[in-house]
Amino acid sequence: VSGTFAMPARGEISLFDAIALAGGLKYPLDLGAVQILRASGGSEVIDANGYLFEKGQDPDRVLIRPGDTVFFPPAREIGIFVLGMVNRPGLHRVHGPTSGMQALALADNMKFGAVLDDARLVRGFPSTPEVFRVNFEKVLEGDPDENLMMNDGDVLYVPESVGSDVLDTLNRAMQPFSSALPMAAKSSQLYSASQIQR
Repeated sequence: VSGTFAMPARGEISLFDAIALAGGLKYPLDLGAVQILRASGGSEVIDANGYLFEKGQDPDRVLIRPGDTVFFPPAREIGIFVLGMVNRPGLHRVHGPTSGMQALALADNMKFGAVLDDARLVRGFPSTPEVFRVNFEKVLEGDPDENLMMNDGDVLYVPESVGSDVLDTLNRAMQPFSSALPMAAKSSQLYSASQIQR
């Protein structure tokens, strides 16, 4: 909810309380880049993910004062591809980076015969493709480090057999999209879902 709200008598309020005063947050938002414009001059950008969701956080660590403006930017929509042995293969639009398991769910999970312990995440396709193995069997067993995060233009491929030539398959399947894939997809830095949560 946006608007102007009355401050309490003490003259400041925690970001927690300011959000409650405004009626809560409307998703999707980019909580990693919340901007506070200070009435006294200047501004600061904070990552509100840890502040809002990690245990033991001091609610008064981020204080809002009279005249301050808090801006929650909308999450940027990105496109990820899920191909192979899934029920809904193709391009899926998501708000910000998403985990491989979330991407698999968007594609309506896997078909019978899918090799979950030999999936591939491809980044930088088609110009500088890098291929990373993803073992969804381990993810299902509770290993979050195998649950790699996907960025704009990343491709998740679930094979029907071990050792499938993923790049050859993608060259054929992704031909209609190759010219539209984002240049940003060339970044090879990978994080798991557990690393994002820390």
